[in-house]
Amino acid sequence: MPNRNDHLLYGFLGGALGYILIRLIDNAEIKPESVLLAGGIGAVAGLAPDILEPAVNPNHRATFHSVAAVTAITVGANEVHKTELIDSDADAVLLGGIAGGYLSHLAADSTTQKGLPLI
Repeated sequence: MPNRNDHLLYGFLGGALGYILIRLIDNAEIKPESVLLAGGIGAVAGLAPDILEPAVNPNHRATFHSVAAVTAITVGANEVHKTELIDSDADAVLLGGIAGGYLSHLAADSTTQKGLPLI
């Protein structure tokens, strides 16, 4: 079962990769400092599901550890990205970091015996 340190590492990698993916899709410059910043945001976001639903027992996974949460975060991040409310690089840092980090937590947890609930 992934622990806190695993989720920090996976969150960092997920946030950095999320930023890179957004910049590649947008055919925009990838800035090394933004990769690191998105990774840092991703590390924090990678802990979010367990902060929202603490692992106090083996069955702690509910709404914030579900396929529905993955779907909501992905759709929401994409909608915010399309609005162009902030600078495109800052947007990619925030959205890539948050979505990539959060999704990395759920991806790691999905590999355990308990898996993830649908809702």
